[in-house]
Amino acid sequence: MTAPTVSDDPRAATDGQEPVSGVTLGVTLVLTLVAALVWAWAHQYSPYTGRFPAVPVAIGTFAAVQVLVPRARWRADRALAPGNVAVLLFGLQLVALPVLTMLSGPTPGSLPVLPDDRFINQALLMQAAAYAAFAVGLCLLRARPIPNRLLPDAGANSAPVMLAASFVVIGGIGLFLAFPSVGALIDYFSGQGDVFSIPGATSTLGEAAASFLRPFLSIGLVIVWALLIMRRRPGRPMVVSQVAVALLLLAVSATYEYNRAAILIPLLGLLTAYSFTVKRVRMLRLMFVLVLLGTIGFQFGQYRQNYLGTQGGRISATDAGLTGPSDTIADTVQLYGGGAQFWAVVIADTEAAGFHGGATLVGSALLPVPILGKPYRAGSGPVLYNEMLYGRSGITDQNIVFGAELYWNGGLLAVVAGYVLLGVAVRRLDDLVAGAQDPLAAYTWTYCGLWTATLVINSLSVLAQIVVYFMPPIVLIVLVARLYRNRMPEAQP
Repeated sequence: MTAPTVSDDPRAATDGQEPVSGVTLGVTLVLTLVAALVWAWAHQYSPYTGRFPAVPVAIGTFAAVQVLVPRARWRADRALAPGNVAVLLFGLQLVALPVLTMLSGPTPGSLPVLPDDRFINQALLMQAAAYAAFAVGLCLLRARPIPNRLLPDAGANSAPVMLAASFVVIGGIGLFLAFPSVGALIDYFSGQGDVFSIPGATSTLGEAAASFLRPFLSIGLVIVWALLIMRRRPGRPMVVSQVAVALLLLAVSATYEYNRAAILIPLLGLLTAYSFTVKRVRMLRLMFVLVLLGTIGFQFGQYRQNYLGTQGGRISATDAGLTGPSDTIADTVQLYGGGAQFWAVVIADTEAAGFHGGATLVGSALLPVPILGKPYRAGSGPVLYNEMLYGRSGITDQNIVFGAELYWNGGLLAVVAGYVLLGVAVRRLDDLVAGAQDPLAAYTWTYCGLWTATLVINSLSVLAQIVVYFMPPIVLIVLVARLYRNRMPEAQP
């Protein structure tokens, strides 16, 4: 028996068994084969021939998991849900980046010196082991959608409208504290925003309040968008009001110091919720959207680097050290994709100085927590990682990848255990998205799941920051939904 959805493009029902997607598997294997052929060509003609024998192991591990573990494959019915995004990120890390390494060599990024090749090869093997552990985590839970609802049926009661209005007001206060005038907002969106942090500066009470309150505005707009979607006529596409609210949500999400992820994750959440509740977005269109977003993100990243480096033009590019060659797409992908060289520098340090025994994990998890986290910040992963890179304290502009920090603290066993837990978390959130019965639920679990899935290439401290500052409105929504559960109509067979 399956619960109904509000979609007019019904998704295939599941009976608790994971369907095998031959088309998806075929596409994945073809792309992996192409990557293997490129590697084989590079192995013959690249100057890096013979330096990275672990590359085919990484590619082969990704292909083997795709063949042997159906749950690790792309699911065409789940749009950009957490499981699908995890597939993309692991494919990037185990297939695309190793091939780039063979073609153009490892980019140093902010590393003062590239680690020795043997450490890079160890890192590639470590990433392959992490993916295998992640696949094990996916299999520990029964693969089935988990029916859930965060909004009552359209028109059932006024509670969602009141909740949305309250969130918009609270978040509006936070936005006002961050941008006290219309002129400040105009300056920000015209590329003249004052987003330059002063090292060692302490946040004012107003700045702290703005950080905690502003996310309520985003979630309030999501509730409004979800209610508009639920009240549309079946079969009708999105109308002007729904598109306008979505654009307003993205504009609000863009007010976080030109941070690309702050815009990208809500956008993917909206796209996935739309695919689940209005009309399924096909795989080719999703791929086109991702390529387009990647291109725009790269160009904006170049602008942001120059803007922050020159402090909006206050200092020259020469004084800011920005007159050298710009990063290529390959450099950017290796840097933000968690390339093996950034794991390798941690492996090399561990060989020289030993493990941290979990201390940096505690510090990273508590890093963004006000007051409580202050005593742990000096020993957190990002702080120690940057001190290792730059040889001095006071700079924290580089993030340590989750997997590398796990190794830093407990070696291979810590990596395996951490990625098994990550697989369990992604599977649970993915199935919550699949069982969502309203747009708000689809967006909420996608949003939480995407941030969790990005641990493949992101840091524990970034996820902790999202949990502390951006998740309280979501926690409140879930609590309110449970409070009103008895008033919500039960799903009918």
